[in-house]
Amino acid sequence: MATVNKIVKDGSIKQEVTPVTLTGTDDFLASTGMLFVNNTGGSNVTITLLGDGVTDPANATQCGLGNVATGSGYQVTVTAGVVAQIRLASISAFVAGTTVALTGGTADCTAWIIE
Repeated sequence: MATVNKIVKDGSIKQEVTPVTLTGTDDFLASTGMLFVNNTGGSNVTITLLGDGVTDPANATQCGLGNVATGSGYQVTVTAGVVAQIRLASISAFVAGTTVALTGGTADCTAWIIE
């Protein structure tokens, strides 16, 4: 299990990001920033994001989506050879709480968060 690093933009011209290699059962501290997942493998990978403040089954109103079932988490398919950018504030109903589980990632994927 790995914890995804969060980088807080501080106005510097240069800030270094240390990606974390995903293990399949990872997590990060809740954030409203941008989650980046880099899939360097040869096949698509589907990850699921689920905050520890979401109950199952849960329904919540999500801006732009209306009333949605959140208890199974939010799934994102990361295409092979692509860096996916996920705006966490846009899926806040799925990532509610203190810690967010990120499952489904493989060793071909690295991730980081920028706030």
